[in-house]
Amino acid sequence: GRGPVNPKGLRFYKSFIHELKIHGIEPHVTLYHNDLPQVLEDEYEGWTDRRIIDDFTAFANVCFREFGEAVKFWSTINEPNMLALAGYDVGSGPPTHCSPPFGLVN
Repeated sequence: GRGPVNPKGLRFYKSFIHELKIHGIEPHVTLYHNDLPQVLEDEYEGWTDRRIIDDFTAFANVCFREFGEAVKFWSTINEPNMLALAGYDVGSGPPTHCSPPFGLVN
């Protein structure tokens, strides 16, 4: 979400998407799949702070700008129900924050 974009990473994913399409595979890109950068978890406690929206929007805009011509199908969050339930309710999945009545798990 912040800092310079890694040009090697962009090249890797552009090449990967290109190879998929050459072989007749239409890519379906998921922007978030339980891989929140630790710096954002530390600063915002994950998705509990609305300030993270600006960082995620910046990340998504880079993806749309760099890969948008080659990608038709996008998902914002993989299994958002599981992220909410496991990560922020019962604490059984990352980032293991719990809501009452379970208390806070760190």
